[in-house]
Amino acid sequence: MSEKGAGKLYLHIGRHKCGTSTLQHFLCGSETELAAHGFVYPVALRTPVAHHPLAHFYNPRAGQPGDNDAEAAAAVHAFWQDVKAAPKSIVSSEALQNLDPATLVRDLADFDLTIIVYLREPLDYLLSAYAQRVKGGGGTETLDAFIDRFRPDYRDFLMRWQAAFPAAELKVRAFERSGLVGQDIRRDFLHCLGLTAAEAETFSYPDTDSNVSIGGPLLEFMRRINLRGRPDGLLHHSLYQAVQKLAALYPEYRTRPVVPARLQEEIRDRNAASLGWLAGTYFGGLSPFPEKTFPEGEIDHGLSCESCDLIWQRLEENEPSVAEDLRLHVASGGPLSD
Repeated sequence: MSEKGAGKLYLHIGRHKCGTSTLQHFLCGSETELAAHGFVYPVALRTPVAHHPLAHFYNPRAGQPGDNDAEAAAAVHAFWQDVKAAPKSIVSSEALQNLDPATLVRDLADFDLTIIVYLREPLDYLLSAYAQRVKGGGGTETLDAFIDRFRPDYRDFLMRWQAAFPAAELKVRAFERSGLVGQDIRRDFLHCLGLTAAEAETFSYPDTDSNVSIGGPLLEFMRRINLRGRPDGLLHHSLYQAVQKLAALYPEYRTRPVVPARLQEEIRDRNAASLGWLAGTYFGGLSPFPEKTFPEGEIDHGLSCESCDLIWQRLEENEPSVAEDLRLHVASGGPLSD
């Protein structure tokens, strides 16, 4: 226990598209092993594998209850009381990246706090974030429109967390396989928790991808589905799982969209100052991200009849009930293809 009276808290704040789903599924499946090393991954305010409801509570801009909801406030208060009673706890949600960290100061003041965050090379991050937004049902804009507005500033982001928690240890990691301990986000995170390589071997590491990125014609197919209105309830969840399944089964549905060389260079230029600060502050002056090449070409938002028909066929073969419900959802809007 810390001198302040609360235990040690490891707060994992993302960022999203940096192995978060894989890591959170791992933490949920490793509760026994974590407990053997004194760690708790709280079940409360977890839906189902991450503490998103907790993060949403502190971010009313996301359309969540906030402090004025007495029931939600009571649940959050009870959550922190339970966490304070544990020697070492892990709280994880990439939704924490979207809030003002100052809103957490009051509730985290008593903890011996370590904040863990993974960052991704900006263009790599942009393409993955776009695919995730479209897959999740919220993305209707074209890739070029997304490129124009997607401007994560790692320097500003990290400085806000530093300012809110000056006494906390802020562990900044590059989400690059070659730089991760064991070339694995899960092993790397255990290292951040202070576990030795031998202790990490007591855990199991299933060979699964918990959040497959989509691409190729499937990405444009889903964007056009979103333009018809986001599917509600069960269809939204089942379609998300079905699209992930198609991407896992068919490599052409995981291919990255092409981006013109001029736009790639523009993205690098507008992130150069932030990355320079990041390298000097957290990585000993060395770039945390190796040079990468990405497919070059003019952005194409077309969807041929053949590609569209094949996606419907594969949906019907692999997830017939989802395909049936989805056809009803888009029936009034005419064909999805060009």
